[in-house]
Amino acid sequence: AIQYKKQIVSFDIIAPHFAERLEKNKIRYNYPAVLKRDVPENYFNKLRKIGKPTIAIVGTGPRQGKFTLQMLLKSIFEDSDYSVGMLGTEPTGMLLGCDEVYPMGYSSSVEVKGVDAIKVVNQMMGRIEDKEPDLIIVGSQSQSVPYSDGAIKYLPLAQHEFLLATAPDVYVLCINLSDNVDYIKRTILYLESLYGAKVLALAALPFDHAQKWSVISNKKIKLSNDEIRNRVDKIKQETLLDVFIISDELDVVNLAERIVDFFS
Repeated sequence: AIQYKKQIVSFDIIAPHFAERLEKNKIRYNYPAVLKRDVPENYFNKLRKIGKPTIAIVGTGPRQGKFTLQMLLKSIFEDSDYSVGMLGTEPTGMLLGCDEVYPMGYSSSVEVKGVDAIKVVNQMMGRIEDKEPDLIIVGSQSQSVPYSDGAIKYLPLAQHEFLLATAPDVYVLCINLSDNVDYIKRTILYLESLYGAKVLALAALPFDHAQKWSVISNKKIKLSNDEIRNRVDKIKQETLLDVFIISDELDVVNLAERIVDFFS
């Protein structure tokens, strides 16, 4: 980067001695991180109440297309002349138009937790609102409620803090078409119990997730149209919510229209 005078966007924290070299050579750099020094002070334990419509994209698990759906919805809304604010939790958000990034996912560079995490995210929401968007999209990570109580990694603590801080007005819940329907319903009940916001719809990719314990991996298998239809119909019947396929352009447009109608 120094040799070719290139700016750097890193998904990991840049060590101080490397940062010093970059600064000495006038190379601009950035990386997503939330440090303890970022916690706002003198708030008297108050939280800013966000006055813009806020849509949260959440999930029942990882690798469900949550960030893809956020970007698709953002593009559709902007094509309709809506101004969109976005708070992402993927480090790539820095490059893809997110106003703020809270990188709490895999290999997280977030140093804060608990009340301090809520303060930081709420402040990010406030900075987005100050830009006067018509609506705000926020996207969480992985699952929303525990699969089980067997390990610390199953406890979605950071996700809970994130939702408390963003206080969405409505949710779109990303699922796997192979998810246990009772688990989907439990997730819906949890989300709707937080602040009373509604789960407006479900969204999914057209894959089945086959566990391969021999190599500790998770293989995705493309479903046929008939399999997709059968699974979608079953989930709709059990949850009374429509299921939109993220890879279907018309489905995502219809989902965006459903969101606009909700706030109209």
